[in-house]
Amino acid sequence: MKKLTFYLLLFFALVFTSFFLIMQLKTNQQKIKEKNKISPTLTLKEGGKMWLALEEKSVILNKPTSILVHSDSNNEAVTGFDIVLKYDKNFWQFIKLNSSVENYQIFQRINGDEIRITGIKKPESKVLTIFKDTPLIKINFLPLKKGPATFNIVFSPKLTNESNLINEESQDILQKVTNLQVNIE
Repeated sequence: MKKLTFYLLLFFALVFTSFFLIMQLKTNQQKIKEKNKISPTLTLKEGGKMWLALEEKSVILNKPTSILVHSDSNNEAVTGFDIVLKYDKNFWQFIKLNSSVENYQIFQRINGDEIRITGIKKPESKVLTIFKDTPLIKINFLPLKKGPATFNIVFSPKLTNESNLINEESQDILQKVTNLQVNIE
């Protein structure tokens, strides 16, 4: 009986030791795999920009003035763009807008203090269009009241219902906008 107990204990000890060694080996192999795993380096590419500029040096009450919307697509071809521009109707009266880019169909919609402009590359155009400090749109306003007034490009990264630049892969590449503050004299 003592021999049987001894052999059973020896058997369980061997099974336990074997199990323990196998688990250690697997854990060590997993650690080596994780250590040798190459982590990808995420490189953020600078994206497109959009900004506003005055065409004239100064803005005078009751004298029409022009705001230019410029863009830079950071060397990516652009197939479309949206510009959502907010302004204070107490200071400005919208007159008209003109496109400054060829090969794009321009659509506009005015809703209260917001102008929505969409430019879509014409299907027949085979030319790659890369914006580099490119004026897209010229918007004419009549100043109604003296004082500081602001034009804002509505923009939130990763949203599609506001200003954007669309590349050939239908991705929004716009990452930065610059608004405009003027003083009406």
